[in-house]
Amino acid sequence: MKLCFLVLKIQGKWWYNVFQNEMKKVGNEEREKAIMRNDMHEGVHALTVVCDGGWSKRTQKHTYNALGGVDVIFGADSKKLLHIGIRNKQCIICSAAANNNVDSKNMIVTETGEAHPRVWKGFLQAEKVYGVRYIRIIADCDSSV
Repeated sequence: MKLCFLVLKIQGKWWYNVFQNEMKKVGNEEREKAIMRNDMHEGVHALTVVCDGGWSKRTQKHTYNALGGVDVIFGADSKKLLHIGIRNKQCIICSAAANNNVDSKNMIVTETGEAHPRVWKGFLQAEKVYGVRYIRIIADCDSSV
């Protein structure tokens, strides 16, 4: 059973690195387009982004609120992913580990029960990670983001 959790940890880190590398490329692409447009805000390149997110409301049961949600930020020019924030109220791997008396401490990082959307992390990191600011936002104005 411990080997199974180790494999999940390794796979999770691999996927995390894949997403980070791809999003970094998209951030560079969006910044280059802002440079070509000379689109600036207080000396920092400015982007228009599309944001959305939400929690599942039903699965097979009626009026069942799912335990996971997601927030995303896409570059308006490239239409590609700049940020993804995964939200979980419960970690299935940690739950399985607890049921099998396996110590899952520090195996994976999960976001648990946050009151605010993870999309804000993307806004806060934009300048540091991509050298841009998200100035114009396109969203559907529902309550999840």
